[in-house]
Amino acid sequence: MQITLAGFPGLRIPRTLDVDALPRPERDTMCALVDALCKAPHVPPPRAPGAADLRTYRLEIDDSGRRNTLEVSDPINDERMSALVQMVRAHLER
Repeated sequence: MQITLAGFPGLRIPRTLDVDALPRPERDTMCALVDALCKAPHVPPPRAPGAADLRTYRLEIDDSGRRNTLEVSDPINDERMSALVQMVRAHLER
């Protein structure tokens, strides 16, 4: 599985994480989060007035040809989405 993360504002270059290359415990946790988030219908909450400067995260997930896109803006209220974004960011910033 690969997860490509893009963050806005700012024209950050999207970066891709190869989840299959992670140590097993982290890989299993990340795969479980992705499975749970992709099974539920994902509708990004509407942006609050004046929220144009808040960071938006777009996660493009490719799991052996199955593709999903998840998008969320700060503040992230969904615990699973927050955990996934934090894990992906942590690995990409190493």
